[in-house]
Amino acid sequence: MPGRITARLAKLVIPDTDKKQVTDLLDAPPTDFPALDIIAEQLELGSAKLGRLEVDAQNIPATAGHADSWNLQKLTLTNPDGRLSGTGSWERDGTAPGRKMAVKFVLGFSNGGGLLSRLGLAQAIRNANGKLEGDLSWRGSPFAINYPSLSGKLHLAAEKGQFLKADAGVRGRLLGLFSLQSLAHRVTGDFRDVFSEGFAFDSLTGSATVQNGTLSTDDFIM
Repeated sequence: MPGRITARLAKLVIPDTDKKQVTDLLDAPPTDFPALDIIAEQLELGSAKLGRLEVDAQNIPATAGHADSWNLQKLTLTNPDGRLSGTGSWERDGTAPGRKMAVKFVLGFSNGGGLLSRLGLAQAIRNANGKLEGDLSWRGSPFAINYPSLSGKLHLAAEKGQFLKADAGVRGRLLGLFSLQSLAHRVTGDFRDVFSEGFAFDSLTGSATVQNGTLSTDDFIM
């Protein structure tokens, strides 16, 4: 029977050089993976200071008609810029070989720019508050997203922010799509956003579906 890990930590630090080692260690099947009860007042992943971490997960043994599963009953990550909360399960995929991780999460943020900076994308957005909700699943380990099988739904609502000049790269190019000049401002003779850095928005909403790693939306409004 798998054991249980209980920890109360002032700081949990995973250096960049140890990320792969930790991921490989945690990529055990659910029958071998322990239950978790962990609270760390400060989680640092590489150079990212992510905030206070709480994890509560249970290993559910197989019963008649049901395969064993690893249930993530609580995941919260809290810092001054936002709060992530989620639940999930890791169990055998009934339609394909292997196992599937499914998660539901809510990410509320009071400072979207600060939150992105914590994730390594500094100077991409200034300010912005709002919420991102998701219901996602992928095949494989809960600790390494398999993007070719990633599927689910996302909904974003944000307001009072400003897109800045994003660096090159995939994330930079994605944010660069929103670094537009406002036609409405031109019509009213307002050229302030031309002479200042980036593009300010009052509100931003949209829902999206993800199918096998491809995201699509038809109701994005900014």
